[in-house]
Amino acid sequence: MMHKGSKAIVFLYNHRARLWGSVRARCIQMAALVTEGAIERGFDIAVVTEPARVRDALVIVHKTMMGPGTVNMMARLKGRGCTLIADPIDGKFEARDFKIYDAVVSASFAQLEWLRKHVQEKPSYFVNQRLDSRLPQPCESHERFRIGYFGGLENCAHREEIEGMVDLVDTPTKVPDWMNELPKYAAHYAVRPVMNGVFKPFGKGYLAGYYGAPMVVGYKEPDAMFLLPADYPFWVEEARPAETVGMLKHLQSSFRSAEWEYAVGVMKQVSALATDRSIEEQFFNMVSEISRNEYPIDTNTVPQVVLENLLFRSKRKLLKTVERVGKG
Repeated sequence: MMHKGSKAIVFLYNHRARLWGSVRARCIQMAALVTEGAIERGFDIAVVTEPARVRDALVIVHKTMMGPGTVNMMARLKGRGCTLIADPIDGKFEARDFKIYDAVVSASFAQLEWLRKHVQEKPSYFVNQRLDSRLPQPCESHERFRIGYFGGLENCAHREEIEGMVDLVDTPTKVPDWMNELPKYAAHYAVRPVMNGVFKPFGKGYLAGYYGAPMVVGYKEPDAMFLLPADYPFWVEEARPAETVGMLKHLQSSFRSAEWEYAVGVMKQVSALATDRSIEEQFFNMVSEISRNEYPIDTNTVPQVVLENLLFRSKRKLLKTVERVGKG
């Protein structure tokens, strides 16, 4: 699907979101991770908020640059020989929102399943969300039980009921001091309200696994359903606060038991999907597959005002469909 001659990989995001955690993970840190491998494969790497000079590139479009307001911009990029990969992350999009894109990349297995069901005409790929490179190293073991919730506090379920049982640690991207608390916790709390149509990457799970911590997690957490076995011991029903409180007590009583160690092993295995090595492999497998194909611009997804100025590369003539679209 990549146009022949493409020699750059560009991460594109909205400048107003430069402090967002997803921008850091999916654009800035992802670019840092794959730069060396990209250069070895003959690609330049760029992270941009203004695409006016971008041409002949594979452009990975962050969710903040997706939507009706950027369709003309995307069409102009395609007219300059670019291949567009949508990266919706946890944004709420419908199938029609992907028409302008050549492919989709996802950091959620649940989202990938949705894409392959509802956006079948577009190839979709899994590339995990990178853990923050600023994270401190995990400690070897914990001598006492301590459980924390790490994330936006508005997304923490049953805050009143779990008060005094779980430490609530807010995680602002701009101020990373909270990361120093991570090695101190033997277990993680990751129960969130159910958000239909929102596909969150399993970041809390990968984080828990990195620190060798079992987690209390809801049955309807999208990617947990794909990654954790049915016999994982610390599932809860999100809508039942009493059940969650009971599970927290059970978790504490099973500290360092065989059940606890089994859960730790599961989480460590899951976190292997989010190592830099795994993500780099996922990324370049995607790039390699896209590079093997070349697709023309889909004129049905390009506004007429932009179509009238598009030229195919390699001395192709003006799109013959301009006249047809103008009549229709």
